[in-house]
Parts: sequence; C-alpha cells; structure tokens
Amino acid sequence: MTASCTGSAISLVSAVPSVGYRVHVERNTSSLEIEFESTSRDGHETHLKASCTDGVPTFRND
Repeated sequence: MTASCTGSAISLVSAVPSVGYRVHVERNTSSLEIEFESTSRDGHETHLKASCTDGVPTFRND
C-alpha cells in the first residue's frame, strides 16, 4: 500500500493485494482503512490504518 499526504489530508496512491487476496478501502480526508482479505475459505484478513503525521503517511496494523 502506498499513500501520500498534503498537510493532514491523506490520499491512497495504490493498494495491491497479494495473489489470493482482495482489497477493500474506506476513505475520509484524515485517514484510510484498508482491509486485505483472503479469497479462499480460510478467511484470513489483515487490517491497516493510515493517517498523516507531520505531513508523512503513517501506517499501523489493527
């Protein structure tokens, strides 16, 4: 996942899932919530949140 910041506003540049996963993105001006979900029956998911700190994208797992 790649994001960019303009002040405190964050924008998604790209979110490319691995083979066998799909991506879902929720956006607002101050943060992004990204979910990578397995397309198989195992149901594995990875959740990321992104926001801007001092004009730099910051990511964390949830």
